[in-house]
Amino acid sequence: MILAAVRGSDFGVTIADATLPDLPLVYANKAFERLTGYSFDEIVGRNCRFLQGPETSKKAVDRLREAIQNEQPITTLLLNYRKDRSKFWNRLQLTPIHDSDGALRAYMSVQIDITKDVSYTTVDHERQKVETLGRLAGGVAHELNNALQPIILMAETLRDEMPEAGDDLRPCVDSILEHAHFAKEVVAGVLTFARREQTKTDAFDLQEIVAEVIAFASEFLPSGVRVEEPNVGAGLKSIEAAVINVNRAAFA
Repeated sequence: MILAAVRGSDFGVTIADATLPDLPLVYANKAFERLTGYSFDEIVGRNCRFLQGPETSKKAVDRLREAIQNEQPITTLLLNYRKDRSKFWNRLQLTPIHDSDGALRAYMSVQIDITKDVSYTTVDHERQKVETLGRLAGGVAHELNNALQPIILMAETLRDEMPEAGDDLRPCVDSILEHAHFAKEVVAGVLTFARREQTKTDAFDLQEIVAEVIAFASEFLPSGVRVEEPNVGAGLKSIEAAVINVNRAAFA
């Protein structure tokens, strides 16, 4: 009855012989074959590590090996690979089986594909991080906006009280206002991101944008450091991007 339940289970079930070197598999049910894409003949005689791949967590594998060495049960999550090399998240429960004398005879594992659950959790976690970042950015932007208001107001008042000519401080006040208004526009862009508002998009020449960024960055690089403009390729002539009204003259 128990064997029939294992055979008919929707979960992958395998048994590894613990009396043989490298714990070769001696049994796998049909659900495990469907889960991995391997046939019974391709499974039997192999260690379960054949399901591992480049992105399988080394830490998770190390925990699994430690549990096996200590003859302890373990439940863990592994990124495994099917025969066609497609990836799936495997919730693995491994249990040692001892005989009546306490000697280790086998390891039984139950393996469940929880890829959909992990994908949803990952997406939801990323969404929460973005929302948190948005709230943080919104709070910082409001504080900066409050700090900029008196700077702009006092600079405008100072400029209006100055005579039109003959004052050496007027260019300095104009520069303060120019950079303050630029900072205000940047803050407005941050608030747009924080509120997740729909922004207007337009097509921009990618090579031109790269050239401008390099020209701007070069002003701040130490002498002897040169940045060469890359060729972005004919297939990337333009990109769609959000338009934020920023006065580029403030960079000068």
